[in-house]
Amino acid sequence: MARSQQRKVYDLLLRCAAQSIQKLAGDPRFLGAQPGMIGILHTWTRDLRYHPHAHFLVTAGGLTEDGRGWRKPRNPRFLLPGWALSPIFRAKVRDALQAAGLDELVPKKAWKQGWVVHGKYAGTGDTLIAYLSRYLFRPPISNESIVRFEAGKVTFRYRDGASGNTKHCTVTSEAFLGRFLQHVLPRGFTRVRHYGCFSPGSVKKLALARALLEGLQGAEPPNETSRNALDSESLEVGIDPIDAELEAAAMLPERRCPFCRKGTMKRIAEIPRPPRPRFRERDPP
Repeated sequence: MARSQQRKVYDLLLRCAAQSIQKLAGDPRFLGAQPGMIGILHTWTRDLRYHPHAHFLVTAGGLTEDGRGWRKPRNPRFLLPGWALSPIFRAKVRDALQAAGLDELVPKKAWKQGWVVHGKYAGTGDTLIAYLSRYLFRPPISNESIVRFEAGKVTFRYRDGASGNTKHCTVTSEAFLGRFLQHVLPRGFTRVRHYGCFSPGSVKKLALARALLEGLQGAEPPNETSRNALDSESLEVGIDPIDAELEAAAMLPERRCPFCRKGTMKRIAEIPRPPRPRFRERDPP
């Protein structure tokens, strides 16, 4: 089904995964806030077999419902339970396939068996960047992984996920090309998507989240009286309360440079996100 309906299935896979995380994260019993997320579509296993799935990088916390506070999880190394996320994801995929008219192509037993959503702590700072770089815009296999090509056969190495050991796979050149080309995405398909405060239309929310995490650390949270005063004053002069709060956060003491550890840094502006290129489907032959 996924092979023959790639654009529809890949799109709903990312969309349903994001909606599942947002639904569970919004529950006060778990986080009670909306995190920022980056979703990346993958279609391959380490040995290049066909396996559509999605990786999501999720912030350790999120903006509260009123959009003015940042709520951290109880455990900084644990965000959402997989046992609660799995049935939500299964139900959303089922409903999305029904809406797309593809549910008849799925075996009925798929909706009765347990689904597994895997989550783990990914780290912070450079560790997180290194983790994310392994999933962004890389091909299914690198040149370094191809060991040899001789007698019409290709041998490549990969790391076994279960044991962690390096293994070798030898297939014919035609089979190797078939494994590789099945991971070519539909023309114009966006395989990396942003949600929550990372979405393209949430520039103010992202700026506020940064201010709350960086500029307001160590400062006493504003009480309800000062919050109402800020809102009233801002609305009287026609200023967005969020913009006023960002401006107040910018007046806090400067941060020390994380690289040289000597100089200071101060947020002065937001670099606007460049417009996304628009792709147009090819005209039928």
